[in-house]
Amino acid sequence: MWKANVYATLALAARGDKAAIDKAAKLIGDPKKDIREAVVIAIQKGYDAPGNMSPGVAQSALLKPLLDFIDNEPNEGMLTRALHAAAAVRSFE
Repeated sequence: MWKANVYATLALAARGDKAAIDKAAKLIGDPKKDIREAVVIAIQKGYDAPGNMSPGVAQSALLKPLLDFIDNEPNEGMLTRALHAAAAVRSFE
């Protein structure tokens, strides 16, 4: 059930919905690992395929939560994904 909520939020954020962007930013810091990782991976995909990055997802509101994620992430693979996600967000600023 959480996946539908996360991906619906990200879809709305991609369309520029301010409330969804704010919710996506909060989801990056969710206590549940699966949720945090799903959001970071979805944003990170914009780094790997720049043509697929939506300006709605690349909002500066997502940068601070991504940097916080990076500061606290012990898994090297997820750390790399989070760094790519932050780079994708920064590229739109």
